[in-house]
Amino acid sequence: MASCIGLELSFRCALPSITKKTDVLVVFIHWKLISDGYSCLGLDTESNQNGEASELLPDKWSASSDLYQLKYLKDGNNYILKCIIVEKQLLVSLVRVKDGEVSSLTLDEDIQIHDSFTNFKETFCNRTNLEKLVEKDLIEPLVEKKKSRLVREQRPSEVSHENPLVVPRFLPERSNQFFPDIGSGDLDPFGRGGGMLMDPRQMRHPPVNPSNLPPGAVPPGARFDPFGPEPPQQFPPGRFGTPRPRGGFGDPDPDHLPPPGLDDDMFM
Repeated sequence: MASCIGLELSFRCALPSITKKTDVLVVFIHWKLISDGYSCLGLDTESNQNGEASELLPDKWSASSDLYQLKYLKDGNNYILKCIIVEKQLLVSLVRVKDGEVSSLTLDEDIQIHDSFTNFKETFCNRTNLEKLVEKDLIEPLVEKKKSRLVREQRPSEVSHENPLVVPRFLPERSNQFFPDIGSGDLDPFGRGGGMLMDPRQMRHPPVNPSNLPPGAVPPGARFDPFGPEPPQQFPPGRFGTPRPRGGFGDPDPDHLPPPGLDDDMFM
């Protein structure tokens, strides 16, 4: 970007038509577009039936006192460069005709151009800075938008045809087969395993008798209150010939109720 090869030649060719500072700015922008691969098709007000592209500015390009309109061609796309003079500023816009994409730039003639603008070596205040402004604000926006659109067009072919509404299930392998899936039911309602409330009897590996806890479920010496219900066990019959459940769980034992017709308040 630091190189300005061809700028002096463009300036010398356009010098007979240069009468003000904004003319020099348009010549600079024209040179930058040509350096970036654009070709000039003439004035925007002309039909240009021949369609001949050129690196030179067309005749009468600076005839208007406050407006410049030029047509350019690059990669088969037509562009229109429009520059409007407002007080001492040059409002620049570059339009891609195919899709209407626009980039714009504002330049102050007194900041960019010296008063002795007919002498090439003394014309520009800072050519490097001016070139960066034209490249960044006028040329790059159209190139970047064109590239981003190509990326969006290629993206659908790269995406797999998976249902976006289905959340993939991640089922980690069990590190120890002797412990149940505690909490997996809360994380995945369609998966296996219980919630955060664990019943020590509901162990999958290895299978156990629901009436007994697996080995190691109760630490040695720890106080543990059994819970139920447990299946009825066969014991010697109770008072009314019914089996007595072990540990006081299960259906009520008839011994819990007084015999029929007994009005003894001391019944235990």
